Amino acid sequence: MMDAIRAAASRAGRVNYGNQREYSDKLIQLAQTLDIELPRRQSITFNKAQANVCEAWKAKRLIEIDDGERRAAWLDEILTQKALEVGGDPAKAIKCMINAAKRKGMFKRLRAILKSAWSSLDYIEVPNEKWLLDEESNELYEFDNGIFVAHAKFDENLYEQYGQIKIPPNTAKVVEVEISGDAIYVKKPESIQQATWSRVTKPEEMEQWLLKRNKRHLQQMYIENCPPTKSNFALILEEYGTSNKAKQVLSGESDLKSLNLSPEMKWFLESLKMNESEKKLDIPKRMSKEDFQKVMKLQDETTTSSPSGIHYTLWKALAEDDELAELHSLWLSIPFMYGFTSARHLKEIDCMLEKKCGVRRIHILRIIGLMEGDFNAYFQWAFNQHVMPNAEEYGNLSPHQWGGQKGRSAIACAFRKLITWEYFRYVKETVVSFPGDLQSNFDRMLPSLNSIFAMKNGLADTVCRCRAATVEQFERPVKTAAGVSKGTYKYEDGDVMGGEVQGKPDNMQLWTITSSYLLNLHNKICQGVTMMDPTKTLVSRRTGDAYVNDKDSLASAPITQTAEEGVENIEKEAQMWSILIFSLGGQAFAFHKCFWLMLCWMPLGGYFIIRPMQYFENLHVWIKDH
Repeated sequence: MMDAIRAAASRAGRVNYGNQREYSDKLIQLAQTLDIELPRRQSITFNKAQANVCEAWKAKRLIEIDDGERRAAWLDEILTQKALEVGGDPAKAIKCMINAAKRKGMFKRLRAILKSAWSSLDYIEVPNEKWLLDEESNELYEFDNGIFVAHAKFDENLYEQYGQIKIPPNTAKVVEVEISGDAIYVKKPESIQQATWSRVTKPEEMEQWLLKRNKRHLQQMYIENCPPTKSNFALILEEYGTSNKAKQVLSGESDLKSLNLSPEMKWFLESLKMNESEKKLDIPKRMSKEDFQKVMKLQDETTTSSPSGIHYTLWKALAEDDELAELHSLWLSIPFMYGFTSARHLKEIDCMLEKKCGVRRIHILRIIGLMEGDFNAYFQWAFNQHVMPNAEEYGNLSPHQWGGQKGRSAIACAFRKLITWEYFRYVKETVVSFPGDLQSNFDRMLPSLNSIFAMKNGLADTVCRCRAATVEQFERPVKTAAGVSKGTYKYEDGDVMGGEVQGKPDNMQLWTITSSYLLNLHNKICQGVTMMDPTKTLVSRRTGDAYVNDKDSLASAPITQTAEEGVENIEKEAQMWSILIFSLGGQAFAFHKCFWLMLCWMPLGGYFIIRPMQYFENLHVWIKDH
C-alpha cells in the first residue's frame, strides 16, 4: 500500500507540478486578483523556469519578514474602501484583524531579537582529553563515548568509580588519573590546564561520534543502576510492562513484600491499584475511519514526518478518501490490536539539534526523534481522546502539575508562583523555593514502566506491548546537515537501552501521569507551605508547582520564621523530591540548573523589612543524589 501511495504521489507531481503544467482557471483568476502577469510557458526554458522559482522564493522570504505590517496595510486599505462604500464607520471585525496583524508582526520581531538564527549541524566539537576535574564541586568528569560522567569525591584525591551523566563547568581542568579497584586516583589535582576541543567536520566521522553518543545517552539509567532497572523491579516490567505481575499490581493482588522494595516504591505501587470503575475502562484498539480522518485533518503539512518518505500531505490526501481512510485505519490498528510490531514503524531518525545557539559540543546536543506520521497519529488519538480524559475523570492527575493537560499552561503556573511569593510578601513570613530541573527527562523514562500507567487509565495491554516493543526495536540513524547517516544503532542482544523518544506525542501525557503520582506522594510526606485568606476559612497547602519536569519545591518556617529554619525545611523537601524521582522513576536533578531562593524578614523601627543578602552567606542547601 505504501508503494502505491508513493507511486501515486510521483505521478501527481509530474502531471500537476511539472514545468509543462497548463495554467488552471483558478490560477489565472488568482493572478488577476493579485495583479500578477503570468508568463507564457512556451517561451520559458526549463533552466529559466528554475531561476524564476528561485527568485520567487527569495521574494517570498523577504515578504515573510514583515508580513505582519504588510497584512495590516492591506487590511487598512480594505477598511478605507469599506468605509467609503457604506458611508460610515468601518466594521469592528476589520479593526480586530488589523490589530491582530500588527501584533503578529511585533511578536515576530521580538522572536528574532530573543532567539538567534539557528543553523543545521554541519560540525561538532569533541574534547581532546578524557578526564577533567572541578575542585569547587569536588567532582571528576570522565568523557565516555560522547558524554561526560561525574564521579564524586570520597577522600583526598580519591573519587568513586560510580558516576552519573553531568555537564562539566567551564572551570574544570585537565588531569591525569589512575584507576585502582573501586577508586579513581587523581595524580595532580592542582593542574591548571584547560580542556581543548577538536572540530569534527567530516560527515562520516561526525556520524560515528553521534551514533556512539546517542546510544550511550539512552543507556544511562541501566549503567547508573537506577531502582526501576534492578532485578527485583524488573520482574514487574517483563513483557514490556504487560506481564501478569504488572497486572497483579494494578489489581492489588501482588505480594509487594516479596520484592524487597523501598518504602517509597511500595507506596507508589500500592497507589496504582485500580478501583472498580477503572477496571471497566475499555479504550478501543481499533482506530475508526472517522478518527483517522479527524487526526490527519489537524496535522500541519509543514511538519517533517515519516522516515519512509511519506509526507503529511500524502497522509492528509489519503484521509480525504473514505475508502482509503477505512482501509488504512484498519491496517494501522492491527499491530495494536494483537500486540506485535509493524516493520515500517521500526525506523526512527535522530535529528541532531543545538540546545544553545552556536554551541556544538557533542555532550550538549539535543535529540528530536522522527517517526512515521501514522504511528504518531495513533497515539495522538489514543492519548488525547481517551487516556488523558480517563486520568482526569478518575483523579489520576495532580493539581500541582501544569504541563501536558488540557486547559493548563506555563503562564498559569508562573502566575501561581508569583501569587505565592506575593502572599508571603504581604503577610511578612519566611518562604524558600528550590527550582529543580530534571536531566534528560524523556530519555530516562522506561517504556515498560509507562505501560503500567497507560493500562491503569484504560489503554489495552496489546497496545502497550506494541508501543513499548516498537520503541525498543527502533533502528536509529542520525540526521545532520549532511543528511541521514547510513550507519545506525539499535537495541541488540546484551545491550541495555531505555528512554522514550523526544517528539513522540504520548511522552508529555505519560510524564504528566507519572509525575502526578510523585507529586501526590511528595505532598503527603512533606510540609510545604500553607496559605490562608484573611477570614481563615480558605486554606491552600502545597509542596510546590511543576510544569512538565521543572518543579519548584516550597517550604516555610512556621515555628521561628527564621532563615535557618526555612533552609532546613527546603533542604528536606528538595532531598525528598530527589529520592522520589530517582527511586520511582529513575530521574535525577540537573544540578547545574538548580538553585534556591528565599524571602525572609527582620524588624526595624517598628516595621518589617526584607533581610539583606549578607545574612544568608553562611547558609547552604545540600542535596544528595541517588
